[in-house]
Amino acid sequence: MYVKSTALFIFVFQFILFSCNSDIGETSTRLPDKNSIDVHLLNSEIKTSDNASINIEICYNRGLIPQIPDWESELKPVGIQSIQSRGEIQGEFLIRIIELRLDNLLPGDYLLNPIVVPLFENDNMVEELKSDFIPLKVNSSLINQGELIDQFGEMKSRNLLPYVIAGALCITVVTAGCCYIFFRKKRKRQVLPEKDFQRQLRKASEIKSDRDYYKALTTILKEFLDSTIFLSVQSQTTEEFIQMAEESDLIRNPLKEALFNFMRRGDRISFGKDGIPCDRERDLLFCEDFMSYIAKQVKTEAAE
Repeated sequence: MYVKSTALFIFVFQFILFSCNSDIGETSTRLPDKNSIDVHLLNSEIKTSDNASINIEICYNRGLIPQIPDWESELKPVGIQSIQSRGEIQGEFLIRIIELRLDNLLPGDYLLNPIVVPLFENDNMVEELKSDFIPLKVNSSLINQGELIDQFGEMKSRNLLPYVIAGALCITVVTAGCCYIFFRKKRKRQVLPEKDFQRQLRKASEIKSDRDYYKALTTILKEFLDSTIFLSVQSQTTEEFIQMAEESDLIRNPLKEALFNFMRRGDRISFGKDGIPCDRERDLLFCEDFMSYIAKQVKTEAAE
């Protein structure tokens, strides 16, 4: 009787153990079923003495080829100290894991631009993976009795901190006021003769190379924006301009989105590999219509 009870107990125990192992195996072998991108910070708390790390996981079908961005320009103004990359295969998908280790940052709140990764098949873009904006908060590194770490040099003393903060606030207020005045003046300024830009666009349409053609369109458009409603557009990268324009109410949101899409598309064709498909006539018409709309808007406001 004792032997039978022992055997029954062992059988039930093995059955339960086998069932648990089966559930764990199914969960751990779950395979991806779609293209995706995931971007997150590896550090939950970032201080000025730390190097923040961004983890980027790009999951895509094995038949596709991703166009990996230029991280230095993608994450401006944040500097990159090192880049580590590895890959793994899961079923029909490849997973590329990239870790970006950033330079030391000053205290403050940062909002990094979304990571955009186009996927190509036979030189045709079939999908564009885009992450969310990347919020990044950096706190000051404090040591005994509120002294700042060595990298701040003369600002070590706790007694200097209130003065530093007060000075920074004053500079911020003055800068914001100057920017407001300049932007208001720029908004009311008369646009350059519209026919000059139209003639430049017609001349650009004669360019044979797609790469040079889109470089010319983007340059003309930036010059137009620089002469109408924004400041220093020509000295900014596309992503720097987009970040500034997103916070402005000088262009309506639906038109903003169309403008941003055109400028990003122009960069991909101008600086990407040869053979990226494009619609030259459509983009030329967009530039003409956009300039006409903005010129009328600026003239109306100037008359008021």
